[in-house]
Amino acid sequence: MRIATPASALVAVQAGAPEPTFLPLPETPTGTLDARAVGAVLEAAAQADALAIGPGLSRDPATAEAVREIVRAASVPLVLDADALNAFAGDAGALAQRAADAVLTPHAGEFRRLGPLGTDRLADLRVLAAHTRSVVLLKGPRTAIAEPSGSVRITPTGSSALATGGSGDVLTGVIGALLARGRSPFEAAWAGAYVHGLAGQLAGRERGEGIVAGDVAEALPEAVARVHVDASLEPAPGGGAP
Repeated sequence: MRIATPASALVAVQAGAPEPTFLPLPETPTGTLDARAVGAVLEAAAQADALAIGPGLSRDPATAEAVREIVRAASVPLVLDADALNAFAGDAGALAQRAADAVLTPHAGEFRRLGPLGTDRLADLRVLAAHTRSVVLLKGPRTAIAEPSGSVRITPTGSSALATGGSGDVLTGVIGALLARGRSPFEAAWAGAYVHGLAGQLAGRERGEGIVAGDVAEALPEAVARVHVDASLEPAPGGGAP
């Protein structure tokens, strides 16, 4: 794994994640991703199998411009979360310009910036997936995943333990890892949500109240060991999530 981050944040990010390699990027005067970083990110992505983009980027206009160009031009499957989604607020249709190999992972607030979210959650989810030609994963008490064709799966795993800051970033990483292993965007999204939800349940059971996102990440190996993420997870025709 390689983490690309504004240069001034590099030391802090390395302290929290010593295992990956790093790519320091040009930044704006306020320390966010600058449009000058686009070339370096695209060059690095061309040597990777997948790209995860969004968490912690900020909504700086220059950063949003960089994100939009990276998403448009990246040659690998990608997962968009947080401020990568906000970069397309009010213009979700722009996401349809790339190949249908993207996974969007909004919570309810981010979803509303991309498209309407009313009382019929699944209908709105299908509309956004078709409009963006992307797989859309809507986080919530029962996470739902839709592909552009209209197929939807509901994830049976998960708990209130996941209602903690950074938990969604862990999910982004899981989906990105599955994309890098060659899973289709829809497979990566529903399998990732399933394992992430199970990790949340395990972490909550082990640590009780007050768990943080790092606890969820630490529970992932056990979750994967319990449910090996491969074709055996595919539900029978007409079934729901595994």
